[in-house]
Amino acid sequence: MRCEQVVIRGATMRALGLAMRDPTHTLILEEGLHIGWEFIDSLMFEKTRPAMSDASKQLEQDLKMSGVQSGDSLYLPDVYPFLARWAARLGIRILFSTTVSTVASCEKGNVEILAHYGVDTLRIRCAHYIDTMVSATDLGHVRRVWIGGLAIGNDIPDTMPSVEIKPTNHDQIYAITLDVPPTTPYLTAVRKLTEHFTLSAGKKPTFQLLTVTPILGVAGDWVDRTVGNVSWYPYTRTTDFYSAIEQVGECYEI
Repeated sequence: MRCEQVVIRGATMRALGLAMRDPTHTLILEEGLHIGWEFIDSLMFEKTRPAMSDASKQLEQDLKMSGVQSGDSLYLPDVYPFLARWAARLGIRILFSTTVSTVASCEKGNVEILAHYGVDTLRIRCAHYIDTMVSATDLGHVRRVWIGGLAIGNDIPDTMPSVEIKPTNHDQIYAITLDVPPTTPYLTAVRKLTEHFTLSAGKKPTFQLLTVTPILGVAGDWVDRTVGNVSWYPYTRTTDFYSAIEQVGECYEI
């Protein structure tokens, strides 16, 4: 039985912000192999607003010194490796390729977690368990849901009101977003985007779809939820790199 003070599911930007408060007593369990993926996978090429909190200001300074951020623009391919080095330097503990299967209350108000790491089964007991993998659409009101992608070309096709095409920092590369209803499943959104793009770009053969984002983007107002020593914090705020780090002041007190 492994004992921790705080266990967080998902190496999201918000999880990193929480872990920064007390890296020694916080353990992050990440199903995949990357951190900060919910921002990077969104492929949102919006301008990054200035950092506000002390923690995010330090992160912004480090990003600029490393050349990953220039002005208010981030170079997305370098964000993954930068965040990995940055988290290691801060002593943030992350266990990758780890799936949480059950979470249950136990004696003395603690929480017991059953997780799987490769062929190993882990039993972890902690004082607080925080799940940052829950979708914002499950916890509160959402103003906008969209799916995005990247395209290349020099002859932009006509678009519908629900579709937006914006240039990126890379020549002839464009970010595409398609608004969908909040209840739309991911695969349905993918089909809607690819069908619309195929129809509209069919007349512009020099404009080609490169990739589709692996998550849906969400914008809106939602609330965190806490029951006992278990909290749920939605992960999706894809257009703002620093907001998740700065939200920790609003979170359950660690």
